[in-house]
Amino acid sequence: MREAASGKHVTTVRVATNGKSHTEFYDVVLWGQFADFACQFLGKGRLVYIEGRLQSRKWQATDSSTQLTVGIGAIRLQALSSKSASEASAS
Repeated sequence: MREAASGKHVTTVRVATNGKSHTEFYDVVLWGQFADFACQFLGKGRLVYIEGRLQSRKWQATDSSTQLTVGIGAIRLQALSSKSASEASAS
């Protein structure tokens, strides 16, 4: 977690979605209370519902190529499980 210039907490989490044939990963930016909650309660394997808007940004790589990164800016976050998948399978 880091603090923005405005003083709000912000963090980025990587979320996996399971499709029919493969898994995709997304970077999700969380602000304020969402960032605090994520740092305290979310972990690998925890089911979570995230609603948000797509955010894209272009940047220059070290080889001078232009790169495009797409992430999600969360506007809603809800934990769907109380234990991570690894904790649940161990008990």
